[in-house]
Amino acid sequence: MAQEIAALIKEKAAAGKTCVLGLATGSTPIKLYQELVRLHKEEGLSFKNVVTFNLDEYFPIEQDAPQSYWSFMHHHLFNHIDIDPKNIHIPSGKWPKEEPKAEWLLIDESPVDYENDDTENEILSKEPKQSLLSKMYNFVSTGSAFPNSKSEQDKNIDGIKFITRYVYAGETSVKSRQFCQRMMSAGKIYRKEDIIRMREQIVNEGWGPKGADTYDIWLYKGGGNCHHRWNKQVYASFEGVGIDVNSPNARQIAGKKAEKFGYVIKNPKLVSTRPVDMPNYGFLPSNPQPKRKITR
Repeated sequence: MAQEIAALIKEKAAAGKTCVLGLATGSTPIKLYQELVRLHKEEGLSFKNVVTFNLDEYFPIEQDAPQSYWSFMHHHLFNHIDIDPKNIHIPSGKWPKEEPKAEWLLIDESPVDYENDDTENEILSKEPKQSLLSKMYNFVSTGSAFPNSKSEQDKNIDGIKFITRYVYAGETSVKSRQFCQRMMSAGKIYRKEDIIRMREQIVNEGWGPKGADTYDIWLYKGGGNCHHRWNKQVYASFEGVGIDVNSPNARQIAGKKAEKFGYVIKNPKLVSTRPVDMPNYGFLPSNPQPKRKITR
């Protein structure tokens, strides 16, 4: 296939014409892109007369996010050939900026904890719901975040809109693997769907089962022996409309008060567990690990 593409590019170039290519993402075309890069570097195949089109992109997503198709194409092909950047066409997945639509609250941030959530939900279910007025007396200030998109975990209860988002949390050092350093320095806030979607993209190469490039980031974070976890953030809009988390006016309520309104989010227990705290430190049973001292 790479030789056919190369021949087409050369034929069009000899005729002074543009060669238009439709490109795909995923694991299947990676070897094809590797061969095209080799043809460029070792045999002088030029892509200066090539125009490319990718037909899809995740939405919403920042262009340079590790799991975006833009990043995938540049990592595997465009960064290694002489194509004119103006000739690269990939749909934008960027969320359009909007003015804040409502006052909103960051209600709580805590480690994703399946067991604690269940215990608290049982206790809170026996308490009367707080009135909106009494709830508003408990405000303290907090920072800004960016969970702008719809999620299956969003819910509207009695005119109050609740959303749950997640941040990558834990300590990093010079010994931390590149993926974890990048996740921590990015400081991004994700929907559950954004994290689940990372299963399909190469975001932490080689850390999957038996050296695979893809695996479940939602459960296993940075891979075996990783010291990181997902922290859960709960937001609420008392106007019941879209929550714009670019607003600097976010305020936080101590404790998990959202459950008093009937907003309950449950996740698998492994989501709350650092891989280093899992059996065999998060590695497969077929790859037994020696006992070690665990720091928190």
